[in-house]
Amino acid sequence: MQIKKPHPTRHFLAVLAIFAVTFSSPTQAQVINEDFKIFANDAEPGDKFGSSVAVNNGLVVVGAPVSTDNGFQSGSAYLFDVATGTQLFKLVPNDGMPEDHFGVSVAIQNDIMAIGAMHHLGNGSGSGSVFIYNTKTGALITTLIPDDGAPDDAFGFAVDIDNGIVAVGSLLDDDSGFNSGSAYLFDAFTGAQIRKIVPSDGTDGDQFGSAIAVDNGIVAVGARFDNEAHSNAGSAYLFDATTGIQIAKIFAEPNPGTPVRFGSAIAMDDGIVAVSTTNDGDQGFNTGSVYLFDASDGALRTKILPFDGMQGDFFGKSVSLDNGILAVGSRSDDHALITNVGSAYLFQARSGSFISKVVPTDSVTELNLGLAVSFHSGYLAAGAINDSTQGLSAGSAYIVDFNCQADFNGDLALDFFDISLFLTAFNAGDQVADLTGDGAFDFFDISEFLTIFNAGCP
Repeated sequence: MQIKKPHPTRHFLAVLAIFAVTFSSPTQAQVINEDFKIFANDAEPGDKFGSSVAVNNGLVVVGAPVSTDNGFQSGSAYLFDVATGTQLFKLVPNDGMPEDHFGVSVAIQNDIMAIGAMHHLGNGSGSGSVFIYNTKTGALITTLIPDDGAPDDAFGFAVDIDNGIVAVGSLLDDDSGFNSGSAYLFDAFTGAQIRKIVPSDGTDGDQFGSAIAVDNGIVAVGARFDNEAHSNAGSAYLFDATTGIQIAKIFAEPNPGTPVRFGSAIAMDDGIVAVSTTNDGDQGFNTGSVYLFDASDGALRTKILPFDGMQGDFFGKSVSLDNGILAVGSRSDDHALITNVGSAYLFQARSGSFISKVVPTDSVTELNLGLAVSFHSGYLAAGAINDSTQGLSAGSAYIVDFNCQADFNGDLALDFFDISLFLTAFNAGDQVADLTGDGAFDFFDISEFLTIFNAGCP
């Protein structure tokens, strides 16, 4: 009689499966520091580099809207390798003028980046334009100018990109009343205007277009001074990007007389919309908060507050969403009795659970880290406009790499799901499971995974 011996690899897989059931996720660091900072190679005092940031596809674009390359507050933007901090390109429009504020908003996806210049002379003084560049070459692809733009519209105050569509906020447009605001959609490659969007109930001073996001055929637009809940409480709207039809209007339920500025910042990804209320007072005057909604119908999912929120933090000054991770900037957070240093928080978007808080190693008063944040593919970028390392308020951006080999689903938590995905990849002979890099799938890969898993991730 032959006795069949168990396959050694299968034995180790069985052990790993038992490990998955028996052991819980290792505790991750809750408060961490940056990996490094990036600066403009030609930084000058007062540039406010870091006023806007966007991360995608291994790159980070950073705006410096009050730099002086084309005159007073003309603005500029820079593209970096987010993993190394290497500056790749500096971007300045050929027809830039004083007070254009080029770089007030930035967005990037794959090979395209959009740079807003809200006072560029596209349709007259203060009308605004958006410039589209190739990320590989730094070459200008096209310039976006609305068909019906007018002086002082501030077109380009907010921008976003998804699947070749550029969404632009024009918060001082007057279609529904003085400074009521509007939004536009453009083809990123041709510069053709697809449609203009205005809310069904827009009115004077709403500033619809103060924040904007586009994802998977839906456009979310903030109107930070809308009066839906009460005077200047703010609201946000969801639209079908294909038809322009308004899907829903969403807003917070603040105490009467509290100007929460709901809609000050917006992010959207994978069916979730994040809308901030920078002046919310749940934890003290101007603490701030972030609401998460369902993108399909505007239904409220949860409200997020910082675990250590204090008066005047302005938590929610900026927000970013990617792969179920919510990043929130808190630009006036205090550290160790140092005022207005700023910080950035990460949360699980679906559960609202806290992941990590990023604080700078070189805290100084009025640094304002978190005025702008962007999170994508495990990298966080947080702008600090008053960093004076390269000159008074020259600015910087702090970079944190959250990537970890054991985090197979990229949710910044090590748990059974990562073990399950590793097992699946290992059995399929997927290169991602070859953690030793020797081309073989064996005990040594499993051992390496267990070692990394037990060590935890940053």
